[in-house]
Amino acid sequence: MNGLLANTALKALLNHKFKDLGEIIRLNLDAKTRSVAISANLVGETAAIDLTVDYTIEKTEDRSYFIPQKVECSRRWVTLLAAQLIQNKAPRVEIPRAIAPMALKVLEG
Repeated sequence: MNGLLANTALKALLNHKFKDLGEIIRLNLDAKTRSVAISANLVGETAAIDLTVDYTIEKTEDRSYFIPQKVECSRRWVTLLAAQLIQNKAPRVEIPRAIAPMALKVLEG
């Protein structure tokens, strides 16, 4: 899957999953550096929020996980909160099995 198509598909998936929170207006996934940059208009915010997440992928015998390693946000408190959460124990987000093969191809480059 090419980069533009992958970015468009991921943006659509996240917009659908988190539609009650707002809308992603720009998303750029870079599998080489294992990072994703997002700009979003979120409910209750007066301006777009920019977010960059560095990640790793963890695979077990039958499951795959997206694990944020570092989060930077245009809202400083979000960056600080994310650092604390990751330091204590990085959240593992399971990649649904139905989309895992395609998602891993995109996320791992």
